[in-house]
Amino acid sequence: MLENTAKKLDNGSTAIIILAQESNEAVLDAFFHRFKTVILRQDVAVAQQDVLAAIEAQEEVARQAHEAWKKQRKAERKEKVEAFKADIKQKNSTNWQLVEITLPPTQGM
Repeated sequence: MLENTAKKLDNGSTAIIILAQESNEAVLDAFFHRFKTVILRQDVAVAQQDVLAAIEAQEEVARQAHEAWKKQRKAERKEKVEAFKADIKQKNSTNWQLVEITLPPTQGM
């Protein structure tokens, strides 16, 4: 309903959306006629469906954003672990080396 209403508006125009239970449409028509208005009516059940669809779409977007965030966070953690492993490996390979020393035979002892 909001989308349809927005499409009908000209720049500088104002829309009024009313939730009304009407037994006779003529009462509201007569009141707003003096303002040279366009009246659009929509059944409340249709409006409710639009609202529910919008809520579901918003929830799906939030779910997708959360999944993307979790995936990014997992990748960042994995990257940090791999960097930590590489750092440990590099430190171990430079600090601990096997050195073989061969001494010449001693003479005259």
